[in-house]
Amino acid sequence: MDFHFIKGIINEILNSIEQKNLFFALLNGLALFLIFKLNLINILFLLFFLIILSSKFVRICFMTMRRDLSGFFRLLKLQNKMEKQWKIDKTIGNIFENTVNKHPQKDCIIEAETGRIISFRELDDMANKFGNYFNEKLLINENPLNSSSETIGILLENCIEFVAIWLGLSKIGLTTAWINTQLRGQSLYHSINIVNCKVIITSKIHVEELFNAINKELINSDIKIFIINDLHNDINIIDKNKFVLINLNDLTNKSKPIATKQIGFQNILAYLYTSGTTGQPKAVIIRHYRYYFMGIAGPIVFDINSNDILYIPLPMYHGMGGIAGVGQMILNGCTIVIRQKFSASHFWNDCRIFNCSIAIYIGEICRYLSQQKDYKTDKNHKIRMFCGLGLRPTVWREFTKRFGIRKIAELYGATEGNATCVNIDNKVGAIGFLPVYTYFMKTTSIRIVKVDPITREYLRWPNGLCKICKPGETGEIVGMIRTENPTRRFEGYLDKKETDKKIIKNVETNNSKDRLGDTFRCCGENVSTTEVENVLQDIQGIEELAVYGVDFDGKEGKFGMCSIVLNGFMKKNQVIDQIGRKCKSNLPEYAIPKFIKFCGRLEKTGTFKLKKSEMQSNDLFNKNKDNIFIWDRSLRDFVEFN
Repeated sequence: MDFHFIKGIINEILNSIEQKNLFFALLNGLALFLIFKLNLINILFLLFFLIILSSKFVRICFMTMRRDLSGFFRLLKLQNKMEKQWKIDKTIGNIFENTVNKHPQKDCIIEAETGRIISFRELDDMANKFGNYFNEKLLINENPLNSSSETIGILLENCIEFVAIWLGLSKIGLTTAWINTQLRGQSLYHSINIVNCKVIITSKIHVEELFNAINKELINSDIKIFIINDLHNDINIIDKNKFVLINLNDLTNKSKPIATKQIGFQNILAYLYTSGTTGQPKAVIIRHYRYYFMGIAGPIVFDINSNDILYIPLPMYHGMGGIAGVGQMILNGCTIVIRQKFSASHFWNDCRIFNCSIAIYIGEICRYLSQQKDYKTDKNHKIRMFCGLGLRPTVWREFTKRFGIRKIAELYGATEGNATCVNIDNKVGAIGFLPVYTYFMKTTSIRIVKVDPITREYLRWPNGLCKICKPGETGEIVGMIRTENPTRRFEGYLDKKETDKKIIKNVETNNSKDRLGDTFRCCGENVSTTEVENVLQDIQGIEELAVYGVDFDGKEGKFGMCSIVLNGFMKKNQVIDQIGRKCKSNLPEYAIPKFIKFCGRLEKTGTFKLKKSEMQSNDLFNKNKDNIFIWDRSLRDFVEFN
């Protein structure tokens, strides 16, 4: 026996122990033992095995095998369920009726503020009442809705009626638009107009703005507004030809409504809104199969079951709240607890009172909860899992330790996108994973491509194909579009031109198509830099401007920064006053820039493209602080930074 060979193995054992790699220490120890027991052929075979294991790639394959296999079989199960439902061709309303038959008397939705509870059977009855009510209204209306091209907008806070309305209207073949209740001014009017809303269902909170918009002809003058809240005190200020008060007690017909057209799994269920990367809010197409896909992912990927009670502090017009959250009730029979608006001070108390086992989150929520005062009751709850997106690693560790959360089910995806990844093994800081094995890699829709850090353009090889990132490299996620596979389709937006802007070609192969996107998130919302720029660019005194997101003081997400070059005809204070007025009247709170910075010029490339990535990387206060103004939420105005 070669002395140097034995010495090498002993050194390998010692090195493995020193590096705390006990698995390889035991493996090498076993090899040393067998050398004295086995013949030459077995020794050679063992040496070959050890050489293979010394490969970094092979070691990674072994270490990730369990995760990748688990992910592969879950994805396979998800696709099989989708294919089965595709053949059955049932709508979300039909599927919910099956859920109702399984759990007729079970608690379905609980309103945290009021304590109001509705069972699955009662919710289905309410949905049928709304369906029959609007069926009747449309039949007797002089200008009935053309259900193939016109939409009913829902502008409501979180409430039981929100779900009942869209469910009921979907049963008669009507498409609803779930309008962001934070929108004001131009963004709100645009959201109503782009989906051709002929009817809006709302509460008294939004009546005044809608009333003014109709009078100024900013939205369709023929639009009908249905109000589901009690408005007896305000009814005298409302145009009764445009505004109709719905008395819920008058809705009595709970029989299954008759559909106005043939509807199935591939029809449009609803429009949700997202800012995307350019322009005003865009209407995202959500078909019945898309809602189903996002809903059934919960039990398959994250082991959510019908005994779970979900706490949903997110708005229902949001994909995480209205689909990923509410979908667990619609499709899987879970009980959900909703609150009109997120409250850090009420969060854990709600979870305790209603025995919630799962909470839906975005990263900001976890940070807000971590900033609350420590209490001895912090771990006194039944929450076993947080499910959502956008949680930073630094907040993650502190949050799970303080509140005793066993699992964070972090995911990545856009409501309109076809690129989704999930963290199935509770890895801190990960939004998901890409498998190492080539075969498994082909089963995923995600690729990470290299991007020029200055121009943000995709880097390509001489043959025109994109450069794919290797492990450890930074790039941008794109989703491979496969029209024949419903889990990989990219429906995009109602506006086809906007959809086409999101598609790039020739990524891995010629003539392939992929979906891309680039925004910054503030307070859990996507902010379109172009939308903000369009609101501010016509202000007198501004020569040019650029809006982008910046990191600040370790906060979650980014804050809006608007860099401005003046034309020399107006002073800073005069321009700031105009900016404040424009922002308040045209932008939701989360989209208002946190900082305004006046500078001499904006950095550009040789082709006159703004170097926004370079602006983002600069120190926020590397210039004269007198040139910076900050948004004061209490004053609702910009004040000079000091």
